[in-house]
Amino acid sequence: MVLALGLCACLDPIPPDTVTRPGAGEVGGIVTDLCTARPLSEVLVTPRTEDGNPATASQTDAAGRYLLQDLDQGNWRLMFSTTGYQSVQQTVGVVEGQLEPLDVALSPVPTQVPAQVTLDVLFVVDNSNSMAEEQQSLASAFPSFMNTLLLYGLKLDLRVGVISTDLGAGNYGIPSCETALGDGGKLQTKPRIAGCSVPADPFISVVGTSTNVPDDMVNDAFACIVQLGTGGCGFEQPLGAALRAIDGVSNPGFPRQGSALAVVVISDEDDCTAVNTQLYDPSQSSLTDPLGPLTSFRCFEFGVTCDIDDRETQGPRQGCVPRQGGYLLDVDAFVTQLQQGRAPGQVFFGAIAGPTSKVAVGLAGGNPVLEPSCQTASTSAVPAIRLRAVTDRLSPQSAFETICVDNLGGALSSMAQQIAEKTIFSPCGAR
Repeated sequence: MVLALGLCACLDPIPPDTVTRPGAGEVGGIVTDLCTARPLSEVLVTPRTEDGNPATASQTDAAGRYLLQDLDQGNWRLMFSTTGYQSVQQTVGVVEGQLEPLDVALSPVPTQVPAQVTLDVLFVVDNSNSMAEEQQSLASAFPSFMNTLLLYGLKLDLRVGVISTDLGAGNYGIPSCETALGDGGKLQTKPRIAGCSVPADPFISVVGTSTNVPDDMVNDAFACIVQLGTGGCGFEQPLGAALRAIDGVSNPGFPRQGSALAVVVISDEDDCTAVNTQLYDPSQSSLTDPLGPLTSFRCFEFGVTCDIDDRETQGPRQGCVPRQGGYLLDVDAFVTQLQQGRAPGQVFFGAIAGPTSKVAVGLAGGNPVLEPSCQTASTSAVPAIRLRAVTDRLSPQSAFETICVDNLGGALSSMAQQIAEKTIFSPCGAR
């Protein structure tokens, strides 16, 4: 289980003189056993930058606590490792002068490998106008996902499907959302690269050494279908699209009854799945209208509640959680529907999106905007509070990774590792 939680009594407040130089920050938390929740001592915590540069490692104490100090601001990949447990990697954003809380639960090393694993993986990919680089990175990173699964010696009966986040915007036909239902959660298999080959089915199938892909080029086929373009609706609805995709009607044969199901969302925006499509009404477009300007800020304003609920107040927000009721799909309702018809532990949810450690409202062109919570030279993302809440609700069968990295290989490898350890092996059930 990988959680980003408030530390409360777990760590003392950061002393004023702890950060020794400008630009530095800290990461700290508690490492526990996934099955028993007991603290784990002598866990080595090794930090590296996205470029692979190391910093001083830490080791957990008798209470499972660790603290990494004097880290440069930016993204760090932490490796947690100790004897008898599966190592875990987690990407975390370090902010100058702040302590970033990160609690981690390690899974015991599995004693038995299943004879065969039936697994369906659904990638829900944001295809709005800011996602070109991220889609390319996702295509390049897919071999890391497959290689990590294969490291476990699994005999796979695997199906991989790709859908977009585009469900339109009701019947309003606003720019980029002209089609009422968008892609409707349908598996996408249109070739997106000149000369590339798609699978014979609406999904990629891997059974042992056999595939439904020309010349068994699975990675190339994924790259062919996952780069969806950037013409999708700007009101991204990954949760709603995922539910449509698995409803048993939209995509015959995917997912399969009785299979383990993993849903992985990749987006630089938060979820905006509307149960009341009046949220997208373009007739309201001013700051003083009930819905405010027709921008994606509506998704934040009506999908999230914070300590400040005033669109005209600029600055940071605290205590932000999904709003219950109203225009958007309740997060708890999504979790219930996602798990329906599957045994406990058979469903995994992952999100590669904007971290939620920083939430702030700014102003652009006279309209309120949700400011990015992370940024690189090619990527920026706003805090995905609703997506993060889903991972929290489904813990430990879940994971959250930042999208603000130059290479998504580490994030996808981590997703595959956690799918294997938390959904396929069920290590706690055997102890």
